[in-house]
Amino acid sequence: MTLILFCVLAAIASAWNPTNGSINGYYNLTEVNNLLEEWTKIHNGTETFTIGKSLRGKEIKAFRLNLGKGPAVLVIGCHHARELISTTQVLSILNYILQEESEEIDYIRKNREIIFIPVLNVDGLQKISEHYDKTHTIIDIRKNQRPTETCPGDDHGVDLNRNYEYMWGFDNEGSSNNSCGEDYRGSSPFSEPETKAIRDLLLNKSFSVAVSYHSWGDLYVHPWCYRNSFNPSDLRPEDWSLYNSVKTILPSTAQMGNPNQLLNYAVNGCFIDFAYSLGIFSMAVELGPENDFHPPIGKVKGILENHLAPFMYLLKHSGPVMNLWLQNLTIHGSVVEFYLEIYNQGMQDATNQTLTFELSHEYSIHHFFPYNTFAHNKNGRLTNIHLPAISKRSKQAIMFKISLDESADEFLYSFYFQPHSPLNAQLSNTIQYKIVRGSTAVLLWIVILIIALIGVAVVVVFRFTKKRITPIKFVELDKFNKANSQGTPTI
Repeated sequence: MTLILFCVLAAIASAWNPTNGSINGYYNLTEVNNLLEEWTKIHNGTETFTIGKSLRGKEIKAFRLNLGKGPAVLVIGCHHARELISTTQVLSILNYILQEESEEIDYIRKNREIIFIPVLNVDGLQKISEHYDKTHTIIDIRKNQRPTETCPGDDHGVDLNRNYEYMWGFDNEGSSNNSCGEDYRGSSPFSEPETKAIRDLLLNKSFSVAVSYHSWGDLYVHPWCYRNSFNPSDLRPEDWSLYNSVKTILPSTAQMGNPNQLLNYAVNGCFIDFAYSLGIFSMAVELGPENDFHPPIGKVKGILENHLAPFMYLLKHSGPVMNLWLQNLTIHGSVVEFYLEIYNQGMQDATNQTLTFELSHEYSIHHFFPYNTFAHNKNGRLTNIHLPAISKRSKQAIMFKISLDESADEFLYSFYFQPHSPLNAQLSNTIQYKIVRGSTAVLLWIVILIIALIGVAVVVVFRFTKKRITPIKFVELDKFNKANSQGTPTI
């Protein structure tokens, strides 16, 4: 009986439809929580837990993948209740990571700890669901359900994304002190139990990356939100580098910037500024391109797919990701020199990394700089170099000088990192070279001497006969080409 139930649950989970919820295709709170519980039952290494309770006592559920192993990533949906697609996006990403079969995704499942909170504003979503059940219309509730002053319609409550401590109440442009205002910041920082739950989660666990999903306009928002202007120097250099990398893979309709750049107004007391102030790489994603808090359900799957790649890029780079390039290869006889540039593209320092260098022919190492003082060992055609720690988003270079087997006309080189990770690059290529040596060298000198004598004879004949002779064009012996080709890094 247990096996039958397990199979049924697995079939339901694998066939999950992101547009099959009861709020005109969007999921209500009960459906979301039930789905998290089902996924927990059929996927090992996962758990559903409660991070806190709402003002009205409802549990705020979270789904954890890979408890305590690897860099931690936080994904939040539904700060604002009416932004229904933000919850769907969080569920869609979670389903993709659980179901996708590839070496890369399998590695991520085992080496990243990801906490998904599909619905933060649980009271607001519950109110929308109850209203939809009665009227089949979706009401635009943004804030939580805290009773404030007598406000028209559903304007009471606190904007959870204005209630975080960092720069809370910085001015009345980026948030409102009017309790009926759409962006009312609350009576004090973390006055709301929902934001307190997020605060406690961030302060009690070290996160590398945090992403908050919203909906409206196809925007990727980075800190600082509270400022009316922006300069790249306002951000940590390694973070600015990663923001720019993400920018290159955004949907064609998306833009990136801080709120003032994108929306012409500032935002204070927001989640991503608070997370960034704690040293966490953070981003808010306004799903689009529809300017709609809950886009027509027929367009939802396309929107979800468009915004998957940027998140997966951040997820991969939440930990160390090693890349490498071979540069400036030169060959002098049997001696080969080159530079290897190593780049940790991830958001955590790379430690305990070994770089393995392999050649298809025997060789000896003259030196490699600057790591001669670090442990390395050569075993036949393999050399393992134990690298020092490489800081996040930083580069290091190694200069190699080796002697090759002179009997070879080409060699195959390979570089790869250990322990193995499909997120790290590998580099390999074939280089052709030719060394003039032994009897070949003697023969070449004889040929050069004969040519020189012929040249002298021609000059002498010309001077004595004083006749115009069409000059003989000599072809200079070119040096053999030495191919220097880089492998294609796999990020």
